[in-house]
Amino acid sequence: MREELYFKAAFYTSAFSLEELEMQRMKNKNKIGFTLAEILVVLIIIGILAGTMTPLVSAKVQRAKWSEASNMAGAIRRAVRAAYVEKPTTVKKWSIQPVEGVLSILKFNPEDLTGTYFSPSNFTIDSVDGDGNAVISISAPADLSGSGLLNQNGWQYTP
Repeated sequence: MREELYFKAAFYTSAFSLEELEMQRMKNKNKIGFTLAEILVVLIIIGILAGTMTPLVSAKVQRAKWSEASNMAGAIRRAVRAAYVEKPTTVKKWSIQPVEGVLSILKFNPEDLTGTYFSPSNFTIDSVDGDGNAVISISAPADLSGSGLLNQNGWQYTP
């Protein structure tokens, strides 16, 4: 063992004595783990990544919740068109009509339009044109922000 250390010492530097090399080897043998600086650098990097990802993820979650409203508004619009075929004079008069008030005419049960985030109280039939096409506005429930509109141009979500 001493010969091996002496051999290594000859390659590194001649300034170390054999005892100093042996002490250095013993110090390095007991050194396990990371330094505080290394841990802090890793924590700072994780913090930066989390800080940049949080707004992106929360925007995607909002969009996903509003997709439920888009699907429900499409179902209401199709039901309005079907009701228009059966009762055109009644349906044409609907202007700023809460969906809750016409569920029976649209042949919906209240639970048919009750989703995870939206309920019939969030939907309003703004108008119905001469072909039975409805414009439907959607108000956000308490835990969401923004508004939605389904008209002849399609679905529009405003954050």
